Amino acid sequence: MQHIVSIQLPGNRALSASVSNMVGVDEQAVAAQPEPALSVEQLRTVAVRIAERIRA
Repeated sequence: MQHIVSIQLPGNRALSASVSNMVGVDEQAVAAQPEPALSVEQLRTVAVRIAERIRA
């Protein structure tokens, strides 16, 4: 499972952040965690705070 958040920034720029429950390159070698490390709401909060700093 993967959560992706994209935010449009001024000047034709964009910020994209994602979090996944996959911890390895090979799904067979490393099992996926039950849930991603951050919820979509937490990821959105982080992305918004980063975007606010970029705009400042």
